[in-house]
Amino acid sequence: YWNSETESYKNNELRAELEIGGNHSKEFYAQLEAQKEQIENELGYPLTWYNPEDRRVCRIFVRRDADLQDEAKWPEQHEWLLNRLNELHKVFYQRVKQLKEPLM
Repeated sequence: YWNSETESYKNNELRAELEIGGNHSKEFYAQLEAQKEQIENELGYPLTWYNPEDRRVCRIFVRRDADLQDEAKWPEQHEWLLNRLNELHKVFYQRVKQLKEPLM
């Protein structure tokens, strides 16, 4: 029920995201962010690139406002979410497999 734009529970959102965690999350995020323009061009829409300094977990996502209480809207919301998840998978799958851990 959290809305990342309003930073509240007052309004809802749907979100499809890639979450990057672990010891090398910042390095992996940077590798993907270097491809940001190409990724967003392939998708045909902008993403939110979230890399907080004080946290290890980074996120790359697409979101939209949604009324999750209105069950009549669920089929359309499910379709939107499924489409975005499939698009993100298509664009990120090979890129994530090719991420390189930094040399120690």
